[in-house]
Amino acid sequence: MENLCGLARRLLPVALLHWLRGDHNSVRQRFWFGPEEYLNLWLYRLRGGNYLTWYARRMDGFVNFETLDVEDSYAKRSFEHYFRDPDSLGIAKSFGLKPHHTLHEFGVGFLRTTQHFIDYLDAGNLSGNDASKARIEFGSEYLRRKMAFDAKRPKLIVNTDNSFDWMDGRKVDFFWSLAVFTHMPPEDIEETFKNMRKTLKPNTVVLFSYAEKDSDRNIERLNVKDWWHNFAFYAELAERYGFEIEDVTEAMPKSVHIDPADRLAKMRWRGEGSAS
Repeated sequence: MENLCGLARRLLPVALLHWLRGDHNSVRQRFWFGPEEYLNLWLYRLRGGNYLTWYARRMDGFVNFETLDVEDSYAKRSFEHYFRDPDSLGIAKSFGLKPHHTLHEFGVGFLRTTQHFIDYLDAGNLSGNDASKARIEFGSEYLRRKMAFDAKRPKLIVNTDNSFDWMDGRKVDFFWSLAVFTHMPPEDIEETFKNMRKTLKPNTVVLFSYAEKDSDRNIERLNVKDWWHNFAFYAELAERYGFEIEDVTEAMPKSVHIDPADRLAKMRWRGEGSAS
């Protein structure tokens, strides 16, 4: 397979290779690995699994704990980049976040942005969840070597559904989610909008990023794990579940540099009895 791909790169015109690749990372991703992942997901669902737990298993498979002890590993360099560039914290602070506030991060991943909230907030005020147990464990171990991680008492949860029952009734002042909804199917996002209310106060500030495409379609699936959901999609869900929503991308600090396709939305829940 590798030899054939190398031969194709040498013989085919660059323009043709770009056309074959399309919006994917590579031709192989489009015509081999991508279809293989769709098949794996279909078989997993056929056996009674759901997208969230499939995606968690997929992400867990990419975690290599041995890189924690390799000085020049990609994972370490990635973490160091985020330590120097705490945009997430800057954005949240610009919308009123203070150290005494409580914040929940939906989709913490490797804790690469979570670390800034842990450092800034008072001890015990940060909670977060992710479907990937391995990524939470990797990030936690890395941060224990860099900061007073355990002293800040972050509450990190491995979730296998979007029920929010795993929050055990905890309610927060801020709800934050960065680059998570772009990896969720629309039905899972709707479930999140419906159930996140269990952890919100009437004045909780909800901030989340989304990626919008210049298209007439509100939802577009790019591959097995990536979607575009335009603002109209989120606005419809917000109205259905009792939220006020606005795009606040232009209100972000000018020092924040994001991809042009990335947007930031802000929501507030109207309170009990406001929607279905």
